[in-house]
Amino acid sequence: MSRANSNMSIDSNRHAIRSYTTANDERVGPQDCTVDVGSYNKIISELNALDFPNLKDSYTENATDCSTYIITVTYDNGKVKTINDYCRQGPKGLLAVYEDLFILESSQKWKEIK
Repeated sequence: MSRANSNMSIDSNRHAIRSYTTANDERVGPQDCTVDVGSYNKIISELNALDFPNLKDSYTENATDCSTYIITVTYDNGKVKTINDYCRQGPKGLLAVYEDLFILESSQKWKEIK
């Protein structure tokens, strides 16, 4: 199923919540799961290797009809960093984080929140 718009949050206890809208404008969610330790640690390790707080706030390409990826990370007891990445122009390591987050959508045991 193609996702036209997707939101996911993961806290430090590995609790994840997601919701998304399909390409046919069907709203799905919210759903939650506990992310497996290996996947969670991989994402955290990648973010640390990137020195995420010191990345640019925005990456862009002079193009049209690209997706925008927005990632927000809260770290160091409440500091927040958000990156807007149009056309996936961020560093290679950031693109790897996106891919790992996409993998979570199919690799975890999501349950509908009622």
